[in-house]
Amino acid sequence: MGFWFWFAAAVTAVVIALFVTFVARRLLGVPVGWVRGLAVGIAYYVLLTPTLNGVTAGAGLEDSVASDGSIDLPVVAAVLLIALVWAFLIGVTVLLVAQMLVPTGSVRDPITWLRDTIARRRRTRRYLQVGTVVLRNGLRRILRPDPRRGDGAEVGRALVETLQDSGVTFVKFGQVMSTRSDLLPPALVAELATLQSSVAPEPWERIAGVLDAEIPTWREHLEVEATPLAAASIAQVHRARLTTVDDDGAPLVRQVVLKVQRPEARDQVVVDVDILQRLARGLTRRARWAAEMDVDGLARGFSTALVEELDYRREAENMRLVGASCGTDRVRVPELYDAESTSRVIVMEEVDGVTLDRAEQFLGSLPGPTRRELAETLMASVLHQVLVTGVFHADLHPGNVVVTPEHSLVLLDLGSVGVLDRELRELILGLLAAFDAEDNESAVTLLLRLLPPGDYDGYALRRDLGAAMTVMAGGVDLGPAGISMLFDVFRTHRLALPPHVAAALRTVGSLQGCLAILDPSADLGDLVRSGVKQIAGDLVGLNEVRGLAVSRGVTIGTLAASAPGAIDAGVRDLAQGRVLRSTVGGLAGIARAAMAELVPTIVACVLVLAAVGLFAIPGGPMLTPTISWATYLAAVIGAAGTALTLRVLFRQASPT
Repeated sequence: MGFWFWFAAAVTAVVIALFVTFVARRLLGVPVGWVRGLAVGIAYYVLLTPTLNGVTAGAGLEDSVASDGSIDLPVVAAVLLIALVWAFLIGVTVLLVAQMLVPTGSVRDPITWLRDTIARRRRTRRYLQVGTVVLRNGLRRILRPDPRRGDGAEVGRALVETLQDSGVTFVKFGQVMSTRSDLLPPALVAELATLQSSVAPEPWERIAGVLDAEIPTWREHLEVEATPLAAASIAQVHRARLTTVDDDGAPLVRQVVLKVQRPEARDQVVVDVDILQRLARGLTRRARWAAEMDVDGLARGFSTALVEELDYRREAENMRLVGASCGTDRVRVPELYDAESTSRVIVMEEVDGVTLDRAEQFLGSLPGPTRRELAETLMASVLHQVLVTGVFHADLHPGNVVVTPEHSLVLLDLGSVGVLDRELRELILGLLAAFDAEDNESAVTLLLRLLPPGDYDGYALRRDLGAAMTVMAGGVDLGPAGISMLFDVFRTHRLALPPHVAAALRTVGSLQGCLAILDPSADLGDLVRSGVKQIAGDLVGLNEVRGLAVSRGVTIGTLAASAPGAIDAGVRDLAQGRVLRSTVGGLAGIARAAMAELVPTIVACVLVLAAVGLFAIPGGPMLTPTISWATYLAAVIGAAGTALTLRVLFRQASPT
């Protein structure tokens, strides 16, 4: 037996295995993994010869050879065929057992398995590190009671220590939670606000490696300074010179900055957010207050946002959106260089100016009217973003606003951006107007429109909101203190504002820090009040009213015009029994779906019982010296019943 014999045997084995797998998939009516199907097919081929030999001997087919040497081919073919069918069904039964124990798709390929195993080991080590920090700081014991009761200082200190020791991802989560004054008590928020992420800069060689991977030709047109301007937990910023050509082909050199993601930032964040979500789910299951606050949802929302921020193309898109939403040419975002930017590198202009947290000397040299105009311009731009375009910078603090020598403002760090649809913008505008007018009835109505459906005490909410607005009108106004009072009301009544709505209110309220630097005499409440009135006037201008009236009027008119016809059609359907028939038709569909599984099951049971009955019949005409016709028919009918049974069981065992 040479090479060609074994080659032919191998090809035959593969062909038979493929055929068996194909027939099995068609018979069962559900997808069966090709790997396990081929395994059964190859086993079927290997056992084919021993099976046929055993059946030939057991059925006495040698004895059926006539004295002249001839054989009864139909009899031999019939016996061997049913033997092959039963061998095939046994193989399918093995497939069913494998499907029930290890469903198709649940076993990963070796490469995926190895990669996931390495990732799992890394996650386990990190989980043990974080768990040790949690236990060391006694956080599990402290978080058993509701941290919203009391001043929250003790919980805040333990939480800050735990988050600080757990790493930058957890610090960022704490920093995000420090902005949720609508959910957490002031003392806890104050403690979380002290979180700082201090990280050493990444060595230049590793940053250059990221640039090589993202922008292979960067050395041809970028001169990057090795020493970073700033280093954060996920990225660091480097100054550079970008050389391009103008329309005439002449070299054009620009001063730019590069925001480069740390090499292992994505892997670290993915592991940490997975651990954070596991901890949040466990806390939500164990503590009622965590379920009420939806800590699990907060962790998931933070994780999703943080992972999305790792794709700098999203931040680039945010820069374009906010840049188009500023509402004035005196407020802008840095110019973006798309051709050089990737998912891990952003190249943008180096803004000539100074951030507000370092602008005391520069602003001190400006006249009072100029500083007042800068404050008014910033407030008008933010209100335009929130209430008109619906795309706004959600992390405005003095370190993210640059004042330029030309007395304009540039907004930095567009990683966090809020988006509001038109309905939410209208509701927030109405809510701000209601606060200004102390109209607590309208304020409560609009506020409840902002919230998801729930069981709220409208009377108590109306009283508490009215009291807060009265105090605000008495001097607190719509600044940080006023926003804090409103959030106190939200916490008391367990009102969970949608994240973007809370971010919008927080963005407006937190501008006090920027405005106080630009113009110490600026009053946030007055600026909000005048800005809201101006925007309301613009929004309800003749063109806006006409467009809104037409769209909503057409909708209402269409509904009104169709109402008589709809009522008449409904009455006719009811009179003619169509409604009943429709209902019966729906029930019939449900019944058909149930019968789709019930009928094959009944038929399979009948066939199997018939086969058992035939097999039990003694004697009778003989097909071969050892097999009667009754036994052979039992084998045929039993095979059909078994095949149908396997099909039903496979459909139940396989995922839908």
